[in-house]
Amino acid sequence: MGLQYAYFTAEDDEAAAAAFALGAWPPPTFPREEFGLTEDVRLGDLADLESLLTSRSVQEITADPRCYATIVTEFDEDAGVDLCGIMAVTDTFIQALAAADLSTLREMSYGYYGYDYYVGALRELAAVAQHAVARGHHVYCFWLV
Repeated sequence: MGLQYAYFTAEDDEAAAAAFALGAWPPPTFPREEFGLTEDVRLGDLADLESLLTSRSVQEITADPRCYATIVTEFDEDAGVDLCGIMAVTDTFIQALAAADLSTLREMSYGYYGYDYYVGALRELAAVAQHAVARGHHVYCFWLV
């Protein structure tokens, strides 16, 4: 089993870190199950997906201080590795994703993954982005090894 992910909204980095500490995941999340995890939209895919959506270069995207910014992690001292954590998603991606229509998401799925299998996952992530934009929140990725 590889890395797994869940995306959620929070007012700011402090609220996201507090949610991590309390295990209180604010809705909506993707995936939508009570607290499911997915391998569908990987954290490492986000810069490439943002590039497809916004036409910004991956270099420009990864230069954004929020791109893959670590908010909090849980370190296993015995194993010497991070077991899980929360990372920020860029606001530029969230704004563009929130505004994307179904045909745009389909083009993203074809453009990055080569087929439309991921359209459903991108639609759910777009719903989280819409929730965040409507409330002035940010989107975060919870990851787990």
